[in-house]
Amino acid sequence: RSSDLPASVRAGRAAAAAGAPSAAQRHFERALELWQQVPDAEQRAGIDHSLLLQAAASAAARGGAVDRGLALIDQALAEVGYAGTLERRATLLVDRAEILTDLGRDSESLAVFEQAEGLLPRDLPSRVSARVLSSYARALSRVDRMDRAGELAQRALEAAEAVGATADKLESQTVLSAAMAYEGDIEKGIALGWQTHQEALDAGLPWLAT
Repeated sequence: RSSDLPASVRAGRAAAAAGAPSAAQRHFERALELWQQVPDAEQRAGIDHSLLLQAAASAAARGGAVDRGLALIDQALAEVGYAGTLERRATLLVDRAEILTDLGRDSESLAVFEQAEGLLPRDLPSRVSARVLSSYARALSRVDRMDRAGELAQRALEAAEAVGATADKLESQTVLSAAMAYEGDIEKGIALGWQTHQEALDAGLPWLAT
């Protein structure tokens, strides 16, 4: 029935918001199955098909079905192609890079991050650029490429502050504090780490407290 499609999307969003990614994936996958059977599916669902694929991919990856998440995000990328906006493509590429990181495919992940970063103008900060740069910086720090990680974290911090992206600001400060310590400026690194810890608690984001 036509009503089952929007109901599945709503249930998926509710499950994702409640921290139940496996349940969210089931609902989103059901919506994907129903899509072709419903006239005016996009209008009824209140979401376009590539965004539904992206939501299903995120839920799958967070629920542990990482290979399925990669397949879904690749489908979304193929669907958007090069006709979508640069920010839309960059967002999908970051999702793909993060899933590749979860799969332990670090070299592939970094190449995809580099691709996403290259799509966005350096002089036009946005929420997308803040996320791309902070996620890329974090990935680089995980493989001990701290010089490049620190450079990107600084750019991410500037973008995040310009657009009020609190989570990305805190994420970039965490990487930046580690980069400072790595480069020998230990006191500044520790001070920024403590500042980030307090800001994360104040913002109600304790999982970002270092």
